[in-house]
Order: sequence, then structure tokens, then C-alpha cells
Amino acid sequence: MNKTLLQEGLQKIVTTIELVYDSKPQQISFLEIHSLIHKLSLLHFGQQIYDIIRDLVEEKSKETINSFEKLTDENLLSSLDKNYQIFKKQVTLVQNLFSSLESRFIKFTKLQPLYFVSMNFWVKEFLVKEKLLTRIVQVLIDNISLERQDIPVDQILMKNTINMLLEVSEKPRELYQKLFEEPFLTSSKTYFHYLSQEMLNDLTCANYLQKTIEIIRNETDRVTKYLYRSTKLKIEKIIQEVMIKNQLGRIKTMRSSPVEMFQKANIPDLKVFYFLFEQINQLDWIFGLFRDWVNQCIVDITSVTNKISPINFVKNIFNYHLKVNKILNEAFKNNTRMRKHFNTVFLEKIHENQELPKMLPQYIDFMLKKDFESNNGEEIIQESITIFKLIQDKDIFRRYYELYFARRLLRKGKNGFNEHYEKLIISKLKLNAWPLFTKKLEDMMTDIDLSEDINNDFKNYFDTHNLISIGIQTSLTILKNSVWPATPKITPKIPQDFTELQQEITKFYNHKHTGRVLMWQYQLCSCEISARFHRKSYTLVTTLFQAIALQKFEKKDKILFQEMHELTDIPEKQLQIALRQLSDKDCRIIGRRKIKQQGSHKVTQDLSKCPYCVNTKFKHKTHKINLIRSTKSMKVEFEEKAKVKVQDDRKIVVDAAIVKIMKFRKSLIHNNLITEVINILSSRFKPSISFIKKRIDTLIDREYLARDENNHKKYLYLA
Repeated sequence: MNKTLLQEGLQKIVTTIELVYDSKPQQISFLEIHSLIHKLSLLHFGQQIYDIIRDLVEEKSKETINSFEKLTDENLLSSLDKNYQIFKKQVTLVQNLFSSLESRFIKFTKLQPLYFVSMNFWVKEFLVKEKLLTRIVQVLIDNISLERQDIPVDQILMKNTINMLLEVSEKPRELYQKLFEEPFLTSSKTYFHYLSQEMLNDLTCANYLQKTIEIIRNETDRVTKYLYRSTKLKIEKIIQEVMIKNQLGRIKTMRSSPVEMFQKANIPDLKVFYFLFEQINQLDWIFGLFRDWVNQCIVDITSVTNKISPINFVKNIFNYHLKVNKILNEAFKNNTRMRKHFNTVFLEKIHENQELPKMLPQYIDFMLKKDFESNNGEEIIQESITIFKLIQDKDIFRRYYELYFARRLLRKGKNGFNEHYEKLIISKLKLNAWPLFTKKLEDMMTDIDLSEDINNDFKNYFDTHNLISIGIQTSLTILKNSVWPATPKITPKIPQDFTELQQEITKFYNHKHTGRVLMWQYQLCSCEISARFHRKSYTLVTTLFQAIALQKFEKKDKILFQEMHELTDIPEKQLQIALRQLSDKDCRIIGRRKIKQQGSHKVTQDLSKCPYCVNTKFKHKTHKINLIRSTKSMKVEFEEKAKVKVQDDRKIVVDAAIVKIMKFRKSLIHNNLITEVINILSSRFKPSISFIKKRIDTLIDREYLARDENNHKKYLYLA
């Protein structure tokens, strides 16, 4: 009876499995199968059931895989994927149907679970079909080739096929690499070689590199989408080797070279350039190109100091510094070697250039006066501070900046001064220099602020004492001699109206501040004069010297230069400047009358005999006319004054440094003293060795130091 039950049961199992593989699961009674397996298991027929199921699954696996060999390449992947997905569902269904066999028999033996038995049969049959596997791999590679040509392929199908190769093996990575990855990489190497030849012939260097990085991106995206992750680094390496490393000779001679990328600061292209060459360990070549470009640019920029305006010179230096830093930070990952070379060479050239500390204050002065209303004042200040940090002789910068700042400050309330920006740049200078660097600048601003209060008080005094009859409105600026740049004392003959006003101002000030003496700086005074030409009124903005000269024409129609000098007591040099500005071709208030030579029709060349006279035909398109202009001689005087002051300041600073060092050391060898002086003053300027020697000799003469009698190279401090 048990044999009959076994035969009937096995037949039922065969029929059930046939229904599974015929995709007719609806005709299967799960309850009946579970009950049958339960009965047979109790009768110890588990092994027979297991064997019959195993044999049937093996047979069905062979049938399915054999059917693939008849498929065309066009349908191969889709049929393979479809049947494989069906097969997995069938195997899962078989496992579920006979789950009671798993729990009652298989798990107590060393036999494999039915699911793994089924999959192993598939793998076994699949792997022995070498021709089929070769066809599958070739179709995969062909599809990738189509996708590289922008022809769409079914990526989901590709992914499923690759996953199948990984799923059907006990060592999926090894199978994937041997079966697919190796032939894929070999074919890719050939493809990229021919592609690189075409691109090299058709593209510029920048475009070639951009295209290469695009190819790398596409290939890595492909790996992410449907290939195994181990392929990513390998395909990247092949592209870098075939398209960059093997083509170095061609790339170096291509159009749109890397040097052009440097010049244009083309960050995207340079980023790609650096990345690709970093991957193939060719940064030495990039460094060579960068080094040569940096060296040449610095020479080109710093060699034209005297050929272009200070404004353009400073702007060029800043733009170049900005460009290189942008390249290093954004494209070259702040490469340490390149950064070090640039900083060394750039600073060396900047320090060699003795004009930059003078030009930077002039640049700031020009830009603040011209552009502070256009909302880019902070940008100008940032540019200036960037260059200031690079300057070695900061004391020269300070002296020139004080002179330009004083000019701007004296015009506070007029064009050319913006208090917010002035205070901002002072605060930034203080942060990037020594503590007392900006003290004079701050004291100057304090003087101007106090002067505003004095002006308000004087206005009240003016009104209270009924001084309107003087007919002159005034604005006072009280400056401390110890703070403001020194100016030579000039005492011209002041007109009576000015004298009366001057006396009242002195009286007012002495009443408020006893013990103080006002010293009038006439060369710093400016005036606004009402004038009338051809029934049209003008307001002339002049220096005091210009105003005094114009006032003399109220009583005389023509005046010789020597006569004007005697009438005004203005020094000849300043008087020449004043009259030249008044007779400027752009705004000719006065002119020189031509005089014929005695007994001849020729005009005399002796200008001392040609008198000045008022230009009665004067016309101008604007109502308010500024006649205060800088002249070349004024600029030369300005330069000389600053130069002398810098040298005087340096003598004091170097003397103080030497005394400070020697007071602490008591005795010191000559070379060590020189080194310590240079180190202690490095944040301000770098004094020359000869200059330090002279200051040492001066201090010896003044008996601060003495030479050691036993060693003339050794100095002693005299308390």
C-alpha cells in the first residue's frame, strides 16, 4: 500500500511541477500538495520526493537554456531576461509548494534547499554554453558602442543581463570580470584610441580636454546605471591613459594651448586640465608651464612702471594677483608647489619695485575721488589692501598716503571725500600694519571734526558781533602742526577785506583757547569768488594766491609779472603757478597781451614785458568753475617733500631700533646687530645694510654706542 501511495504521490508531484513550468499555477491545489508531502514525509519518503523534484528542475533548466541558442542577437537579451525572470519565479513557486519538505526533511540533512538546487542547475547549464555566453557579452558590448554614438539602448535590459551574470555564480565578481569586463575594457581601449585621433585633428586643446572629461563622465555614469562598480576606476584609467598620457606630445602643440587658458583665467578649462594631468602624474609639466607664464607676466607688468599711469599700474598688479590666485584656488586645488613659486617670485618683484609704495596711495586717492559714488568703494579698498599687504616699504606708503589723505580731508564736504570709505580703509590699514601706523590719520580726522564745531561757534560769533559788513563768508580748519604734513611758511600781502576777517578769526579763537597761536597756512586756503562776464555770473573756485592776483585786476587793466609779484609778495614760483592756472587754455580768465618790439612789427619774446590782463570775452558752459589744478612742478615738490620725510622718519626708527636692541643685549657683534635690526623692522620696511651702518656710526658719535677696544666688530651699549 505504501508503494502505491508513493507512486501516486510522485506522479502528482511531477504533474504539479509540469504545471509550474507551463505557467499554469492556477491549476495547482496548494493544500493538496502540502497534505501529500506531509503524508509521504511521515512515511519516510523525503529522499524520493527530493530526487524527483531535483531531476525535473534540472531537465527544465536544460530545456530553457537550450532554447536561447536558437535566438537571434537582436532578441537575445530580451528573451534571456524574460525567461530568466520567469525561471526565478518558477523556482520560488516550487520552493513555496514544497516548503513542508524543506521543514520536515531537507533541513535535517546535508542536502541543499530546493531554491539553490534549481539555481545551481541553471548556472551549470548556462556556463557550459560558451558560445551563448560569448554572444551575450558581444551584444552587451555592441549596445554600449551604440550608446556611445548617442543611439538609445534599453538600459534596464542591460542592467538585468549584467545582474544575471552576477547572480548565477558563486563568485560573481570573478565571473563578471572574466566574462564581461575584460573584453569590454579591451574593446573600449581600441575605441578611445581611434576617437582620440579624430578629436586631436578637429579640436583645440581646451575643447579636447573638455570632451575627454565629458567622456569620462559618461562612462562612469554608465557604470553607475547598469555595470558593476569595479569597472568604474578601470574605465577611467583607460581613458586617461589612451586619450591623455599617450597623446601628450600632440596635446602640447595643439591650438588654444594651456598658456592661453592662463592668460584668460579660464577656470573651467584649467580645472579640467589640472584634473586630467593630476590623474596621470603629469603635474610637473603643468608646473613648468605655470612657472614660465608667471615669470613672464610679472616681468611684463613690473617693467612698465614709468610707461603707464600709477592708476593703471596698480590696477594691473591687482588684476594679475587676483587672476593667479583664482587659478590656484579654483582650478589647481591650491597646489602647494605652485603657490610657493608664485608667492616667492611675485613678492620678489613687488619688493624690487620702489615705485609701488608711492603709486598705491595715488591710486587710492584717484579711485576714491572718482568712484566713491558708484557703490564700488569697498571693492577699491579691498584691492588696495591686497596690494598693501604685499608692499615691503610700508613706511613710504604711509608717508605718501598721509599727504594724499590730508588733501582729501581738507576738501571734506566737497567732491572727493567719503567719510565711510575713509574710515573703512584706515581700519583695514591698522589691521595689516603696526599699531601706530594710522595714528596721524586718525588725529587728522579728529582735527577736522573739531573744526566743524569751531565753525559753528564762529558762525554764531559772526552773527552776534554783526560782522556781515565784511562781506566774506568763511569756513575754518584748525590743524595741529605735529599731525599734519609740514608746509613752508608763506606770507603774502593780504587784501584789506581778508585782513579784517583774519583779525576777527584770531580774536575769536584766542578768546576760546588762551595760550595757543594761530599760524596761517595761506597756501592751503581756497576761495569761492563771484565773477561776471558778458552779463553772465560765475563762481570761481580758486586758491588764495589766485584770488589775490585776480583782486589786483579790479584797479588795473594790465599788470606785468614783476609788478604782480611786488603787489602781492607771493613767491615767484607760487605766483607763476597761480597765473598759469588762471590763463589755462581750458579756462582762460586772464591772458598775456602780446607786445611788439620797439621799432619793429615782430612780437617780443621777452615775456617779462608782456602784461597780464583780464579776458573780457571769457565764456564757460558751467556756472561753477574749479581753477585749482595740480601742476607738474607741484607734483615734483610733493614727491621731494615725501621722499625727504621718509628718510628722516627712517633715521629715527632705525636709531630707535638699534638703541632698543643694544639696551637689551648690552654688547653685540656687528653682523648680529644688522640682522636683528632688519628683523625688527621687517613689518615696516627693509633698511639697507649701508643705511644701518651709517646710523650705527651716528649713534657712536652721539655716544649711545661704542666699539669694543679688543674687537672692533663688537659694539657696546653706553648707559
